[in-house]
Formats: sequence, structure tokens, C-alpha cells
Amino acid sequence: MPTGWPSRCARSRRTHALERPRARTPDLNALIAAADLSLSLGDLSGAASLYARAEKVSASDPRIKAGEGAILVRSERPGEALRYFAQAEAAGYDARGFAA
Repeated sequence: MPTGWPSRCARSRRTHALERPRARTPDLNALIAAADLSLSLGDLSGAASLYARAEKVSASDPRIKAGEGAILVRSERPGEALRYFAQAEAAGYDARGFAA
């Protein structure tokens, strides 16, 4: 495979995922998918922005807190991340999603 292929593929998926949230009524799943992809690409500020938009659509979705916790881990703020992970778990998110 050519050099850089996986990152181009991930960027293409993120671009596709970002197209859906531009609609008038934001799609929660599309926003979270785009945020997750941004996070996987190391774009912490982009991921944070997308999780914030998703939170406006559904503040109670535990995937948002789990994603925000992951941002904090990558920002070397594990104590704060634990609070977000605890909130996600309390809201029904499977801890195996962020404990790995």
C-alpha cells in the first residue's frame, strides 16, 4: 500500500462524516462520528468543537462525555478525564469503550 494510505482513508471518512452535520437539523450520530474521527487523527480542537455541537443536540448522550474524556486523556489531564468517563458510565456507556 502507498505511504500515507491509512491517514488519507481516515481523512476521507472524516470529510464524509462532516458533510452530514451541515444539514439544517444536525444529525447526532454524524456529529459524534466526525468527532471520533477527528480525535483518531489527533485533531483535538476539531473533536472538541464537534462534541460541543453534539452536546447541543443531545446533552444526555454518554458518547459525548466519553469522547470529551478521551480528549482530556490526550491532553494529559487524566484526573479530569476520569470525571467525564464516570459521567459517561453513569449514563449507560460501556466502560470497555474507554478502558482499553
